[in-house]
Amino acid sequence: IREIRPSNPDGVKEYQKALSDLRAVRGKTKAENTGNLYTVDIPDEAVANMLLWDKPLREQPEAVRRAVKDYAELAGMQHYTPEWSNASVVLDEGISPDTVGRDIYQWLASKSNKANAAGDLKAFGVPGIRYLDGGSRGAGSGTMNTVVFDDNLIKILEENGMPVRGLLD
Repeated sequence: IREIRPSNPDGVKEYQKALSDLRAVRGKTKAENTGNLYTVDIPDEAVANMLLWDKPLREQPEAVRRAVKDYAELAGMQHYTPEWSNASVVLDEGISPDTVGRDIYQWLASKSNKANAAGDLKAFGVPGIRYLDGGSRGAGSGTMNTVVFDDNLIKILEENGMPVRGLLD
């Protein structure tokens, strides 16, 4: 406030009022519990079969490439796998070996809804989604966040830094 006084004498009263208001509520507010942080174990074979949000279909795990092909067949969509690729092209759907995981998921969701897209992927052997976290996204590599479609795949190891042994085994 001392630094503001010479350049903005009228503003000092506003700052003093705000400071007074803050002091009045000090110790009277309670932070809400905004959730918990869990450390979990997910089987390596499940992680290896997850949809990679930022990767093109040609770089997706076999389970994802097979899911796209099987979904197209089941839905009666015309598709083929070019000789030069390991990934299907779904005609009239905009799906090609260069289509990234995010767009594959949105394509499936557009056929029904997001919940069904997750269920469809799960039914076709894709147990979840992996995507770069906020700090890694710009770099193109780094740590990943994971969404798992089947709670039974997860083993909780810690809750808020405290071991959970025996409670959920």
